[in-house]
Amino acid sequence: MPVCPAEYDDGRSSSIISIKGDGHNAHGEVYFAGDTLVWKCGVYEARYHHDGYTPLAICANWGRKHNVMAISRKFEIIMENPQVFTNEEIQHYLWPFIRNCFPATLGPRDIDDPFHLGKEKQKEKISKRIVYGIREMFPLHSLSLPPSIDEFLRLTSCRFGIEFAWQVVEIDGCVRRLVWRIAEAKRALRLFEGPSSTNPTPP
Repeated sequence: MPVCPAEYDDGRSSSIISIKGDGHNAHGEVYFAGDTLVWKCGVYEARYHHDGYTPLAICANWGRKHNVMAISRKFEIIMENPQVFTNEEIQHYLWPFIRNCFPATLGPRDIDDPFHLGKEKQKEKISKRIVYGIREMFPLHSLSLPPSIDEFLRLTSCRFGIEFAWQVVEIDGCVRRLVWRIAEAKRALRLFEGPSSTNPTPP
């Protein structure tokens, strides 16, 4: 990500919020969102490169050394792990996450707003972010080792932990239908606990 707006004119410096300097020192703030995020849980570090930026029109290996000037402390990207039981609770946590998966200009305005996924490459990228989040948002990390059958069924019935193909995002086309799909998958897991309730009609 560029940190000096005066040098770059291809739009990638739009994440710079503020920058101040006196000719000898400089400080500022940048905002990581969309394509500047890693979109995968894990431990990372930020590195400041001198002369590491390459304009889009120039070959990536031309005239840039990428010398590392500073390295941040390690930080961890995690997913929130709430327990959910109803469609409303699923929607409460899924809706803001899905909005962040989209570029600011393409994000859905409400839970019924159709997804604008863009062309094939962008469609696949956004959709994979969403299904990854659905899978990782509620992992079964709180199970005892080994878990009892009762504990396993209790926890799988109240968390997402569901893996969808990325094409499902386009098929459902909005947050409300994704919420319904997650809820139906959770109900299918509850079949192992006993008789299930009648499935509602999809929205």
